[in-house]
Amino acid sequence: MDLSGNISNLVFKKIIKSDIGEFSLDSQMLKVLMAIDGKKSIENIEKQLGIPILVLKDSLMKLNKLKLIEVDKTSVATLGDNFFDSLIEQLIIAIGPMAEIIIDDVVKDYGLNRNSIPVYKAPELIEEIADNIQRNDKKIQFQQNMLLLLKNL
Repeated sequence: MDLSGNISNLVFKKIIKSDIGEFSLDSQMLKVLMAIDGKKSIENIEKQLGIPILVLKDSLMKLNKLKLIEVDKTSVATLGDNFFDSLIEQLIIAIGPMAEIIIDDVVKDYGLNRNSIPVYKAPELIEEIADNIQRNDKKIQFQQNMLLLLKNL
């Protein structure tokens, strides 16, 4: 599970397992597991527990590795067609007709399709795509235009 980027809006849910096996949880992991209810966002859990986001992310990754929690996919907003239409349009301005191929290649590197990329991954996606723009002035303009788009997501 990748927890890079802004995860504040993610919601996790507990996984009920019949073959629970043996494992140990440190006190931080136990606090986080107890706070996860399938409704509260990470931001709310962070406020409730009063722990730094990096500590929270570490506990979430450990709990996920033990298969005790998972992201509630119904609560994760994904990038839509409007975002990709604007992304293509801005990249065509910057580099020309190869824009869509570059976007598809970067999306493929994520192991996802366009309709399943979480909104919180948009800045990372834009940065990777911007790395394909050779001219610095065009790259900066692309990033600025995409930053405006991100503010409206």
